[in-house]
Amino acid sequence: MGSIEVLSLKARDHMDLMNDMGVVPTHFIEGLTDKQAYVLTVAYEAGLFDVPTRVKMEKVADAIGLSRSTFGEHLRKGEGELMKNLYPFLKLRCCREGDPFCGCGTKVK
Repeated sequence: MGSIEVLSLKARDHMDLMNDMGVVPTHFIEGLTDKQAYVLTVAYEAGLFDVPTRVKMEKVADAIGLSRSTFGEHLRKGEGELMKNLYPFLKLRCCREGDPFCGCGTKVK
């Protein structure tokens, strides 16, 4: 076998790593039910995620014919699915070796 000479070392950007994984955007919504996707979309468009929020959850839920608790359940479960799908990419972006705040293996008590 031949030898290899390293001419340059360059840290890989986290976006390069994500691109190499071959992830398509549909991965991020995998596992969402139609109702969860709908509630997330309506909530976003209504301004429920704005800070400060532009609207109360009850008003948005009522506008689409759901109780606040049902709307909230679909919203929370949908957010959970999105986070489950995004978590590996968030870790790639934010975790640095030795960073005590990155959450790598850290359990919240």
